[in-house]
Amino acid sequence: MGELSRRHRGGGVDAGTAARLAELTGQSPSAIYKQLEKLEAVNVIERRKASNKLGRSYVYQLWIKHNDKTKRLIAAVGKLAKPKVRGRRKK
Repeated sequence: MGELSRRHRGGGVDAGTAARLAELTGQSPSAIYKQLEKLEAVNVIERRKASNKLGRSYVYQLWIKHNDKTKRLIAAVGKLAKPKVRGRRKK
């Protein structure tokens, strides 16, 4: 599965939404939407329509597409995210 964010609640998976990304990053929703449109244009993410928890409307869940571009991107981000081990300070 390639959800943008995973949160397990009773075995379920909660996929990422633009509103949740705006909350997490502190950016405005309009900036998030523009960035997501660009990612969708280059075939990195996919938007899937899902019903809202309230049942009155729908939301778009964001999913990472697994292709050659995204595999290289995930590998590069994984390398950058690992903390660098530095030598101990001598006392």
